Amino acid sequence: MAELPVRKPRASSGLASEFYVTYQLYRRGYVGVVTYGNAKALDLLAANPEDNRTATIEVKSLKGKTNWPIRARSVMTAKNHFYVLVGYEDRWERPDAAPRVWVIPSAKIGALLKPWSRAAKPEDTCVPYRDLNTPKLNARYENAWHLLFPTRRR
Repeated sequence: MAELPVRKPRASSGLASEFYVTYQLYRRGYVGVVTYGNAKALDLLAANPEDNRTATIEVKSLKGKTNWPIRARSVMTAKNHFYVLVGYEDRWERPDAAPRVWVIPSAKIGALLKPWSRAAKPEDTCVPYRDLNTPKLNARYENAWHLLFPTRRR
């Protein structure tokens, strides 16, 4: 019987990023559940077991240093909805290299959207890596997991 050729599977940075974000949630004491499906509107459900608050998350991954595609018309702006942008910075082929992560409330993502290119259709928008990777925005959103479940004032 002839053996089938062994092929290295193509890794999906999108799915890997969803699991990476889920891992980060659990490390912080939260619960994360990956949603599955072809036409899903969100990628993860997150919960804080201490007070039963929940959040929904869309994960966008980027292997290089270009743009995260996010269509302006599909942006969901809800108080408990977040975009988590995962950037591998051209290190996707190095599994030992952790990606960088930005946690952005959905109400703030619209201000970061730009046209994909000069020739792009108006609906073709993105968050450019070079615009997000600035000292001001890094301080505000990089590893900002606390934004998901802010401490409540009593």
